[in-house]
Amino acid sequence: MTNHRVHLDDVLHKLVEQQHHTLKLDEFFQGSTKQSRYWLAREAWKQHLKVDETELRAFCERLALTSVSESLDDFRLRMNEALHSYGLKPSEPGTSSTSYDQLPYDWLAQGRNEFDAKSFRQACWDEKLFADQAPPPAKVFGVKSFEHGFDRLEARCDEVLNLLPEFSDRYMRPEFTWEKDLLPKLNAFIRSAGQKEQRLRLAMDTHLTLAFAAGTVLDTKSGKIVELEQRTRGGAAIWAADDVPVDPTWPSWTFSEFDLETGGAEVAVAVSITRTTEQQVRADLLGKPSVGRLVVASLASGASQAAVLNGAHADQLADRLANHLKDLRSGAGTAVRPELHLFMAAPYSFAFFLGRHIKVLKPVTLYEFDFDGERGGGYVPSLTMAAGT
Repeated sequence: MTNHRVHLDDVLHKLVEQQHHTLKLDEFFQGSTKQSRYWLAREAWKQHLKVDETELRAFCERLALTSVSESLDDFRLRMNEALHSYGLKPSEPGTSSTSYDQLPYDWLAQGRNEFDAKSFRQACWDEKLFADQAPPPAKVFGVKSFEHGFDRLEARCDEVLNLLPEFSDRYMRPEFTWEKDLLPKLNAFIRSAGQKEQRLRLAMDTHLTLAFAAGTVLDTKSGKIVELEQRTRGGAAIWAADDVPVDPTWPSWTFSEFDLETGGAEVAVAVSITRTTEQQVRADLLGKPSVGRLVVASLASGASQAAVLNGAHADQLADRLANHLKDLRSGAGTAVRPELHLFMAAPYSFAFFLGRHIKVLKPVTLYEFDFDGERGGGYVPSLTMAAGT
């Protein structure tokens, strides 16, 4: 982590995955001739690190590169939130240093440079780093379809469903499908977690589609209370439907409906929470004559990364959107529900809570946005859940 950005002319510039900061290994290791920039870069790294090609790839699989521009105060705020979530003392306000600053150097001087979970907890206990009333440790279940550069789920989850082999960067490998390969694995994992805990905590580094699908397993009839580790600009927060009392002043939906004049019975839904989606959704619908109506769901406060305030707010928004779509299709005057096409720009916790209303949303097809622009830069269909499934 550095405050120096990778230069535009550097070979690494196109190799660093922009959203999660890991390296695009398939590209980095594809050059095999001495004229290849990637080959030259690998040779330079191998000579510097004194490793062979296999060892270099193993190293690169664990490497992430990112630049930061936040102030020390911002960084301390994020650090304190992380410390709190693990039951450790935060830094003292108004001080220029913390009890954590010198500790790694002290441990190195003592020759203590390897820890397992038990010995690290004991070391923190010996240094009196635990808060006086640390929250009881919750069993955490993790799901990942991409790797976070600096916060691997295995480091803090009791069980992790690893779906990385099914993906190349953010794109599903062509030999796999959402319905036949990913959904059964996800269903089995979430059902197993739900059987073990009445109140369970999920940490998900996943596509929105998988967050929605996880919610369909623990739907509103499951009786389970679910806590979600939601990444925010300030760090990480624990969101749940009951985390704070509902406030009637929270931003709510503004719904706009448009007749696309195609005569199609199906309904597209553009959910704009973290960013606006209507323009891109309209562009993607040009090739779908079966879609006759467009519903744009926006927050009165506008789209932003901080638009959803907490878990209770996310749950409330999901409930209201599901009810609106239920009423909308009930008034269609047909015995069969028109299919929904769901496009979302939202926190994954909202997608999870919306998925819990799957019984009133099916049949539905979800879409993923092509952030890296490798599939045309628009929305790509992902999971379809038919009415009878």
